[in-house]
Amino acid sequence: ANPSKSAKYFEAGSNLADFNAMSNLGICYENGFGVNKNITKAVELYKEAIKFNNSFAMENLARFYANINDADRNYTIAIKLYEESAKLGNSNALYELAKFYKNGIGVEKNYTQAIEYYDKSAKLGNSRAMTKLAICYENGDGVEKNISKAIELYKEAVDLKNSGAMTNLAICYENGDGVEKNISKA
Repeated sequence: ANPSKSAKYFEAGSNLADFNAMSNLGICYENGFGVNKNITKAVELYKEAIKFNNSFAMENLARFYANINDADRNYTIAIKLYEESAKLGNSNALYELAKFYKNGIGVEKNYTQAIEYYDKSAKLGNSRAMTKLAICYENGDGVEKNISKAIELYKEAVDLKNSGAMTNLAICYENGDGVEKNISKA
C-alpha cells in the first residue's frame, strides 16, 4: 500500500464531497499517513463528514476526543459521538460505548448498559465485542454466569480470527471449562 497515493485519492474524493473519503483523509492527517500530520485538518474533515451522517467520521472524532491529551480530552463529546454513530449501526462505536460503561469512563459504571452494547456490537459481527461478552458470561460480570454461552461466543469470534478469543477458548479446552478437556485442541 502506498500511503501518499491513498491520501491523494482520499483528497480527490473529499473535493467531490465523498464523506467516506473525508473520513479516511481525516485518518491520514490524524496519523500522518501519506501527508504531514495535521490534527486540526483531521478534526475539520471528521466534522465535515459528520454533516453527511457518516458513522465512521463520528467514531473517529469520538476516538480523538477520548484519547487526546488530558487538557483537551472530552468524554462527554466522545460519548455523544459514539452514541450517534451507534444509532447508525456502527459496531465499533457500540463496542467503545460498552467499554465506557463497563469501566465507568465519562459515565457512571453500568454493567447492564455495557452488556447491552457488547451484545448489539457482537450481533453486528464485531469479534472484539463477542470476546468481551464471552468473558462477561464466563466470569458472571454483569450477567448470570453461563460458560456455554461464553464458549459459543468465543467460537464465533475465533471464526472471525480474533486472537483473544482463540487464547481464551484454548484455555477453556486446556482446563475443561465448559467443554470436554482436550489438550491437543487447546
